This record gives sequence, structure tokens and C-alpha cells, in this order.
Amino acid sequence: MKEFKVNNDNLVEFGGIEILQEEADALKDIENQGGKEFHLVSEINKFGTAKLEFAVKNNKITEIGIPKYTLMTLSESIGKLKSLKKLNLQWNKLSSLPESISNLRSLNKLDLSSNRLVAIPASIGNLTSLKELDLSSNFLTTLSKSIGDLKSLQKLSLQGNFLIKLTGSIGDLESLQKLSLNGNHFTKLTESIGDLKSLRELDLSFNPLKILPESIGDLKSLQKLSLCGIEFTNLPEAIQNLVSLQKLYLDECLLINLPDSITKLISLEELWLQQNLLTTLPESIGNLTSLKDLYLTENKLSNLPDSIGNLKSLKQLHLSSNCLTTIPESIGDLKSLKELDLSDNPLTTLPESIGNLTSLQKLWLRDNKFTTLPESILSLSSLEKLLLHNNKLTTLPESISTLVSLQWLDIGNNEFKTLPESISNLNLLQTLDLRGNKLTTLPESIRILERRGVTILK
Repeated sequence: MKEFKVNNDNLVEFGGIEILQEEADALKDIENQGGKEFHLVSEINKFGTAKLEFAVKNNKITEIGIPKYTLMTLSESIGKLKSLKKLNLQWNKLSSLPESISNLRSLNKLDLSSNRLVAIPASIGNLTSLKELDLSSNFLTTLSKSIGDLKSLQKLSLQGNFLIKLTGSIGDLESLQKLSLNGNHFTKLTESIGDLKSLRELDLSFNPLKILPESIGDLKSLQKLSLCGIEFTNLPEAIQNLVSLQKLYLDECLLINLPDSITKLISLEELWLQQNLLTTLPESIGNLTSLKDLYLTENKLSNLPDSIGNLKSLKQLHLSSNCLTTIPESIGDLKSLKELDLSDNPLTTLPESIGNLTSLQKLWLRDNKFTTLPESILSLSSLEKLLLHNNKLTTLPESISTLVSLQWLDIGNNEFKTLPESISNLNLLQTLDLRGNKLTTLPESIRILERRGVTILK
């Protein structure tokens, strides 16, 4: 353990720097609990290491990192660190906190994640400078109403606890921008959640909620809403009032229909609807003209509305593992599209308009029933990745070389007996997968590619 030398002005040398005597005593208490020494740093590691760290400014401790130290209790002397701004206690074994923690009036950031806390003292409300509070992955069942006194709080992480009810005082957090409540036991939410006028991100995923309060529509600043794994009976109409919402996550919600209220979110840029029970999409989906990413993987869609072509800003469209038998011609209107995944559907044809997707870089057509591809697919001059694995294709067109940007071509598990010589003209090709075909001999073009360093899987 470190020894420290006392100076005349109530400063002592600790870890190579002079600090206040009472603060050095507090660090010494912590060292004595686990047998490790503190190391002076300019800034503590925000991700947490197994090393004890402290930072100092003007002879006063401003930051402490005590992660992964197996602390079961925190000494009352922690309250002597009156200038402390950051305190990292993640990955310990704390089941409670000392009352003296309320003395840390300068504290901006407190990380108590991955401990064994069952309650937070009411005095937590005295930490009026606190901007970030992480209580995730503990054993909390209730939250003191004094949490509402943290008027400066901007981020509150409560995910992975056992919370059943959210105190109404949560609505008093006038500065709160990010609230994470995912992975708890909430069956309903307080209406006061609508009072969080500064809130930008809200995660309610994987709670046994059935409905949301109508006040959810009052969150005019909300930009990101995560509701994954919630088995909704319905979504409130008020959700359409989230005028700033850009990202909405509704994976694994057992949705049978897409509520019209969602198609009125005209600022929406990302919509995730994976692993639901959707059989159709409403024509009104075309109203989401700001949408850039649409994820519909693992539903039961058999067709798409023509209005899908109205999504002019769309860059990613993921439709794998559905029941699609046709794709509308309007797909060709998605001129901004860069990624299109149609894998694992019973598709036999594609519309000729597919060739209009001149920005397309990645096209997944694996695990379908294609015997031929439209000639227009050769117009995809930006295409870098074409995956045709496990279809019933027998030939590639001689003009395959017009796909001048192609880097990865997977034609494995088809019925090819020959390949065009022009395949060697794909000058940017890096990987070619030929496995599982009926090729008896490989053409000279394949040997040319091999000599050029292309990876050939055969």
C-alpha cells in the first residue's frame, strides 16, 4: 500500500501528486478493502478496467474508477470527495450505497451498473449536478420518488432490473434526454412520462407491457423509440404525434397489422419490424418519404404494395424470410436503394424494373426458386455483391461483365454446367463461389481469375 507524506497546508502526497488529507484517507479506505493501489490518470477509463484509477485537478480528486473490484460495501468516507465529478463503480458486488454519497454535490456522472443493488437511498436526489446515472443490471424493484429531484439529469439507464412500477416523479426530470427501461417487469407506465419534454431516446423493449399511455404522444422531442419484444394489443393513436421521431424499433412484437398511426410519422428514417406476423403492408407505407432503412425480415408477407415505390429516400430494404411470390414493378423507383435483401422467399421472377436501381450495391437473392434472372439486372453498374446461392439457375448471361463494380459473386448450389468466358472480365471480382453445381470442367476464364488472385470456392 502507498504511504503518503503530510505537508503543512493540509495536502499529502498520494500516488505521485499532492491532494487533500481527507481525500487521501478516503482512497486509502478503498485500497484496504481489496488490496490494490490507485493509479493516477488524466481521465478514468469510461469502459472500466480492473485497475483503480483517480484523476486530480487543483489538488482535489475529480474522478475515480473502481470497476471490477468485488466491492461489497462502499465506505462512508466516499462522501469526503466533495469535488468528485465522475465515479465509476460498475461490475462490483454492491447491494447498497452509503448515505454519504449524497454529499457528492459536484458529481456529473455515476456508474453503478452490474452490481447487486436492491434499492437506492432517497438521498440520491441531493445529487443535483448529476447528468448521467447508470443503474443498469442490478436488482432494483422500486425507484425512490426523489429521483425526480435530479433536475440536471440527461441520461438515466435502468435496463436489466426488476422494476414493476415507474414513479410518477420521473416526469420531473426536465433535462432528461435518454431513458433506458428495457428488460424490466413493467406492465404499465405512468402518464407523467409524457412530461419529459427534452427526451430524445426512450427504450421500453422487452417488458410485459400491453399498452402505452396516451401521453406518449406528448414527447415532441423524441427521436428514437425502442419497443422490441412487447406483445402489443394495439398502439395508441397518439404515437402519430411524435413529430420528431426518426427511429422506431418494433421487432418481435407479434404484430399482425401495421397500425396506420405509424405511417403518419413523416420524419421517420428507420423502421424495424423484424420477426413479427405481418402478412401485408398498408398502401399508406408510401407516406414515409423520409424513410432510409426498412427491416421486415422474418414476417409472413406474400406481396408488397405498389406504394413501396414512393420511398424515394430508402437505402436499405430487408425482406428475407417472408412468403413473397412477386415483387411490384414500382421497386424500380427506389433510386437511392443501396441494399436489397430478398433471400429465403419462394420467388421465381423479378420485375424488369430491378435494373433501374442504379445505386444498388448489395443484392441478396439466396434461397429462392429462380430459374432465370431478368436481363435488366445487368444494368446494375454499382452492384458490388450478388448472392444467388441455392436457386435453380442453369446459365449466366455472356454479358455478366457489364457488372463492372462486382466484387463478390455467389452462384453456389445451383444447376450450372458451364460458365461464360466473359466472367474473367469482372476486373474488381474478389470472391467467386461455385460450390454445389454440376460443373464438370472449369473454363479457362476461371483459371484467369485464379491467376489474378480471385478467391474461387469450388
